[in-house]
Amino acid sequence: MTISSLEDRTEADPIAQLCSIASEIGAVEIADDARALASRIAEGLFYVACVGQFKRGKSTLLNAFVGQPLLPTGVIPVTAVITIVRYGPTVRALVHFADGREEAIATDALSEYIAEEKNPENRKRVNVVEVFAPADLLSSGMCLVDTPGLGSVFRQNTETTRAFFPHIDAALMVVGADPPISGEEVAVAEEIGREIRQMIFALNKADRMSEAEVAEAAEFTRRTLTQRLQRDVRLFSVSALEVVQRSETRDWPALKSVLSTLAHEAGADLVRTARERGQRRLTERLLREVKLQRETLMRPIAVSEARVSELKTTIDDARQALGDLGFLFTAEQHRLSREFEEERSHFLGETLSRAEAELDGAIARSTRTGGGLRDEVFHAAESIASRVVREWLERIEPRAEELYGASMDRFVTLAQNFLDRVEAADITVGAEDILTEQRFRKRRGFFFTGLWMLTGRPPGAFVVDYFRTAARQRDRARRDAHAYIRRLFESNSARVANDLRERVLESRRVLEADIRLLLDRAAASAERALDRARKSQAAGASAVEAEIARLDTAIARLRSLSAS
Repeated sequence: MTISSLEDRTEADPIAQLCSIASEIGAVEIADDARALASRIAEGLFYVACVGQFKRGKSTLLNAFVGQPLLPTGVIPVTAVITIVRYGPTVRALVHFADGREEAIATDALSEYIAEEKNPENRKRVNVVEVFAPADLLSSGMCLVDTPGLGSVFRQNTETTRAFFPHIDAALMVVGADPPISGEEVAVAEEIGREIRQMIFALNKADRMSEAEVAEAAEFTRRTLTQRLQRDVRLFSVSALEVVQRSETRDWPALKSVLSTLAHEAGADLVRTARERGQRRLTERLLREVKLQRETLMRPIAVSEARVSELKTTIDDARQALGDLGFLFTAEQHRLSREFEEERSHFLGETLSRAEAELDGAIARSTRTGGGLRDEVFHAAESIASRVVREWLERIEPRAEELYGASMDRFVTLAQNFLDRVEAADITVGAEDILTEQRFRKRRGFFFTGLWMLTGRPPGAFVVDYFRTAARQRDRARRDAHAYIRRLFESNSARVANDLRERVLESRRVLEADIRLLLDRAAASAERALDRARKSQAAGASAVEAEIARLDTAIARLRSLSAS
């Protein structure tokens, strides 16, 4: 059946048209994606993806929502495969493999397929796992998606999660209180936020910190996200572990209510938006594929074979180059760390003595004694350190930007060199957007960490102070406060340096993952185009003309879909 006749049968269904065109030209992956999209749209399913760094407690949180421990959890990073939790009358699980096979399994065997320990680097080639549960939250079509943690030592986990981003309809982003939201998480929130509006944030493991520390971390996280996303942010402080233990504490009822409202009132809009977004994405991919097949068909087979052979060599070289670039970039990271550490040492040497002098002035002005004096001077030390470190951060930020920007420019230039070689083989890989985005992600904000519990007044100090003279009390308070402010300077200036290193590493991961995806797609598209060109040309000139006409019809139809 030709593309034209298939279009006649599916004129009112753009997704079906995309599937038909993709199947006709042999773009199996695109056809599978179109079928999967059409299937979930027909069922009214929408994906709420639970994303965040590894060990934020995402799987435990989803278990709490469905009311039973379905997903495996553990001390080490566990989830390595996308896992979709959806409604079903009975609890069961279905494993979908990359080769198209499906296997029904018991839920207590899930770890054999989705856990990094049992399925390292996804050696079992699991595409996705579906878990069915009779939870009311899922009855409207909401699917909760457990994703591998970002930023873990397992590179493939991050790549798997990022590859799922285009399918997300709403996001439940899980962050922590200690440490607070990371630079990578902010960057991910921005990336997802460019495509979707429905984003909910949960600050998990709130049971591990004091109420004051949780409140401070929550305020910082909310402020940072609001500034970066340019929208109101809903953030809920929860402890999934407490909920699993049958205790709905903190903001859990409010978070559950928001998710329930999303499930039962926004589902239809999310499904409609998913359809529009999926149609646009698949149309763009398919249009590139069809154009490539047409260009390949117009050339002599020998020329196309030479080009594909050159492309394979280039891609092999590029994959090797990624490894080589890794070593170069590691060296660049070390160089950046050394340069920034010099800046930090200069800051400490230049400002610490002045801050201590300012602190001495505050102590001299105080009229308090005993515990009241200690409390006052410790608060003064924290206030001075916070102000001075923030001022330094404002001064050092341009230098950090300069150091990072120069390093990333060198890395991107090297990456662009071998992508240009791929483009030279007439394989459009769509690398422009990826490479132009690999610049310094704006600083995630600065979270000043007070160390009161580590250096505050020890037990019994008030009693000891009672027996000291006022002068000795003041000397003791001064000595302790000086030690405290030095620790504040050391700790928080180190956080600034670590922030820079984290951003460098996160950008490297993103760039390498995107390049690998581009290379894989380029290779598959080139092979497919060459194979179809061989068959058409072997069948004679009339077959080539007919194929060109079909491809031209497909291009016209895809452009029409793109404009609609």
